[in-house]
Amino acid sequence: MQPSKPEIPNLSSGVAHFVGFSCVACVVLSYYFGAQHTLTTLKTQTTSRIEIIQDKLAESTSIRVSHAKSLQELQRLREKIKVVNEKVPVSPKDGEFLADISRLARMHGVRIDDFRQDSPKDQDEVASITVSVNGVSNYQGLCEFLHAVNDLPRIALLTHLKLEATPTQEDYPLEVRYALYYTPSSQL
Repeated sequence: MQPSKPEIPNLSSGVAHFVGFSCVACVVLSYYFGAQHTLTTLKTQTTSRIEIIQDKLAESTSIRVSHAKSLQELQRLREKIKVVNEKVPVSPKDGEFLADISRLARMHGVRIDDFRQDSPKDQDEVASITVSVNGVSNYQGLCEFLHAVNDLPRIALLTHLKLEATPTQEDYPLEVRYALYYTPSSQL
């Protein structure tokens, strides 16, 4: 005896079309929810990343500009520090200062009667010594003298200026006090 073959049920054409349509619909929906949805999500994420990167690039340009400006400012400040350091000797050099102001006084008609210095004062990284000069000068000569002392290649800060009026003379008794700054060699 031979085994009997199972019979394929005879489906009506409407049912067969429905089953075929359902299979096609399943394939299309699987593609849409599987591949198409994944592609849409990937596109959205990529677009978001592109926007973030563009924002960061825009920020980096402004950061580079800011950095360049900061470097220029740093260079300018270093040059100023260099100029100041060149004007601050390692010792008071009050003798040189006396020679300089004596020469300037002669050039501008200022008569120096007295020159005194106080003891040095230590501060944080610099020290100073106060130098007092008494003399006589007319107003124009005094102004030129003060300007010339200001142009000396060292830091000499004018801390006191006293002029006395005289009823009959054009020359005025004066007292000038300067702070001479220097960097003690122990600070180097």
